[in-house]
Amino acid sequence: MKNKLEDEKKVITAGSIDGTELKLSNPWMTQSVLDRVYNQCRDLNYYPYTLEWRGDPALEVGDWITAVWGTNIEIDIPIVSQTLTFDGGLSSHCSAEGKTQSQSSYQYKSPLQRKIEYIEELATSQGLMFMDTEEPKSPKDGDIWFKPAGGYVELWEHQGGQWVKKADTADVKTNRKQKSAQTRC
Repeated sequence: MKNKLEDEKKVITAGSIDGTELKLSNPWMTQSVLDRVYNQCRDLNYYPYTLEWRGDPALEVGDWITAVWGTNIEIDIPIVSQTLTFDGGLSSHCSAEGKTQSQSSYQYKSPLQRKIEYIEELATSQGLMFMDTEEPKSPKDGDIWFKPAGGYVELWEHQGGQWVKKADTADVKTNRKQKSAQTRC
């Protein structure tokens, strides 16, 4: 028989112990809910930072800002902690501390690339869209893959951990020829 204290100390995890992982100790959380939260957030890039700047009183903890390094490196970062100081002039100390055991890599995306990804997200609420002759790396269920194939395009959807062929423009052309032949008879 379990006691209440054992339930409160139970830790559930989602993700990979080799990379990004969520660990949570919460008696009301279930593994399936934590897995869904992880799948929605697994592509989020988090960068610990400390920023001293002029400040903006309209910004609050939880807002995201774009930090610019050099002339063309932009990173979207969350305001996790903020201190505003006014001593004749406004100044702000923003930060997001973090412990990282995995990679501390930086993934740069140009403004054009971010716009393309935004449009792709709008185009399909299930996941991302890819157009390439090679199978996409690290797909998630719901992702769509347009695979060029000799003048035609195959439509694949990632379901249950594998790619499932949904349509092929070669089939559409064949069906169109069959229909036109049937209507002539």
